[in-house]
Amino acid sequence: MDKICALQKATDAVAVLSLAIHDYGEGTPEATGAADAVRDTFLVARAHGATDDDLRATHRR
Repeated sequence: MDKICALQKATDAVAVLSLAIHDYGEGTPEATGAADAVRDTFLVARAHGATDDDLRATHRR
């Protein structure tokens, strides 16, 4: 996996988190699971060279 692919996965995870919060509400198991997935994808993206600015931009991609 390269940095671009890792960032795309992080962007997708952020989108799923947004949907989970919208559909189920904050603090629900669905939202919590989605937030955990975002954290995991951010860690992978970091390992592939993503910067703070790259990760902040995931909600705008």
